Amino acid sequence: MYFVRCTFIFITIFCQGFSYADVSHLPEISQTKKEELRRSVIEIANKHKLVGLQISLNHESGKLLTIEHGLASIEDGKHIDQSSLFRVGSISKTIAAIAIMQLVESKQLSLYTPVKNIIPEILIDNPWSETFPITVVHLLEHTAGFDDIHFREYGVDGSTMSTKEALDFLPDTRTARYQPGQFMSYTNIGPTIAAYLIERISGLSYEDYVQQHIFKPLEIKHASFHLSPKINTALVSGYIANKDESTLVAYQHIKDRASGALNTSAAELSKIQRMLLGYIKKGSANIITKQSIQKMSTTETTLAAKEGYQIGYGKYLITELIDDIEWIGHSGEMIGYQSEMWHSKGRELGFVVLTNSSGNKAKDGVQEIKQALKSFIVNNFEAENSKELVHGFSGKEIINYEEIIGSYRPFTSRLSRLAFFEVLESFSSVFVENEQLKLKTPHSIYTLNPVGGNVFRTQSTEGHNIDIIFAKESSVWYYQVPALMVNAVNTSSLTKPLSFTLLIAFFSTTLIIAVTLAVQLFRRLTNKSVVKVSSLKWYMLSPLCLVAVIICLGSAGSSGMPLLVLGQVTVQSVGVTVGLILFLCSSIAAHYHYWFFDKPKLIQWRKYIHLGHVTLHAVINLSMMMTLFWLDFIFVAFWY
Repeated sequence: MYFVRCTFIFITIFCQGFSYADVSHLPEISQTKKEELRRSVIEIANKHKLVGLQISLNHESGKLLTIEHGLASIEDGKHIDQSSLFRVGSISKTIAAIAIMQLVESKQLSLYTPVKNIIPEILIDNPWSETFPITVVHLLEHTAGFDDIHFREYGVDGSTMSTKEALDFLPDTRTARYQPGQFMSYTNIGPTIAAYLIERISGLSYEDYVQQHIFKPLEIKHASFHLSPKINTALVSGYIANKDESTLVAYQHIKDRASGALNTSAAELSKIQRMLLGYIKKGSANIITKQSIQKMSTTETTLAAKEGYQIGYGKYLITELIDDIEWIGHSGEMIGYQSEMWHSKGRELGFVVLTNSSGNKAKDGVQEIKQALKSFIVNNFEAENSKELVHGFSGKEIINYEEIIGSYRPFTSRLSRLAFFEVLESFSSVFVENEQLKLKTPHSIYTLNPVGGNVFRTQSTEGHNIDIIFAKESSVWYYQVPALMVNAVNTSSLTKPLSFTLLIAFFSTTLIIAVTLAVQLFRRLTNKSVVKVSSLKWYMLSPLCLVAVIICLGSAGSSGMPLLVLGQVTVQSVGVTVGLILFLCSSIAAHYHYWFFDKPKLIQWRKYIHLGHVTLHAVINLSMMMTLFWLDFIFVAFWY
């Protein structure tokens, strides 16, 4: 069998905004290097106990290498092959962005049109609607200010729901918590709104639009957002990788299909990637222009972008800057599945990784495979013009570091009800030491080196460059870390100690009360007199209820599918709700006994030692109650 390598001349013809081109030749890579990569990837997969794996290494002209490894089903012993289908999770969002850009190119839609002007029937609560309306571009860049979908939405069966019914299910998530167009906060509700926009403008269902205008032109024949009998036959089973075994999980019929429901193969997803790389089949038009693809990978609306830093989360397409190399793509995860789709800008090479394993151990394995593929591309292929295409930065220079020095706390969170816990573990501070600007986080201290404008660069613990951008808005300093989706706001230096003091004092006084109760029990057993303080047992019960809540949350987290566990009626989800209600009831009972029985009696008996620590606990308990009320966490029912 003979292989003939042909070189074609690119012919570019401009017609109605589309480009036409012949296929270029595939870059050369030795079979030895291919086999080395294959062995390395399989070794990583086996080490991390990935059940199955499908990989495609792609150039705009075609595939350089494919890898199929492992099992499609442990129970049946069926092996992965090129026709095996996987759930690709959030890579589905990139498809929604492509569809939106098609409508923009055909002048049927503008990225900067307020969403309420197009679909007024979809209610959106935006306190800034008059001056800062939520626009289409805010949906695509996750800067609308929405919460992520709530736990209950993960457990609902959306198999028969329309896009409109999915939006009507729990409209509370469509509330802007921050001024739109400033902070990137990842949410799965935005793509569903975008899908409904597409339906209203095109007159087709979202799935039909994608089939006709994206999948059919790219000859993608087996991808689907639904679980049809045909798809079910080819779909691999999903597993959660535990320490010693993998647990089979059921198929999730998620309601927000545009956000993560796509079922496809690495071979078919590679056609999307090759289109993003610039491949155009001879004699046909690309489904979107190069200008639209560039716009998809560019961030416009964050504070960092307005400072001139446009790397990060674009329009459902991410640009990562790692060691001065731009990687463009998206990741995805569903319960039982993980996916990666990335390409190197300047080398025009990329990869798709799909696996039917999820969980922490499996995630480590996928990240190691991802890094191996990136290294292979960088080490074996030269970038265009022998250099990477790196964004420049333009912004106002920070003249005086004193402006940004101080304490910072997280400003955004994916779920508002969990914001308090995120704040507790994510305080940071900016300071100057030995004439070097530094950032201290709970994990480490990082040196911030100026890059240009308000952009500073440091290194992660893995040795990769991380960019931090400072921006001033309404006289307040923020910093954003696009690579980590972090937004932090300058805050009082007392915020952190006060938050931790409240927790420490709460559990410390609880310990004192526990010791007091133990002493009282001992005195009763030895027939000695005891000062009866009826509120003590209630003050002891209330923190135990919070401990039960923490245990339930921890159990859900260790299950490998916490969102699904907490979003349905389970021991963990109901345990959280019951624990919080019991905390509230026991706290009220404790305060009632304290004020009406114990305090007058202890003052009269002059038992000031007992009065002192019980009063202290009363104050702290009341502070904790008020904090949970303020966070809207006291009556939380993730499953309701």
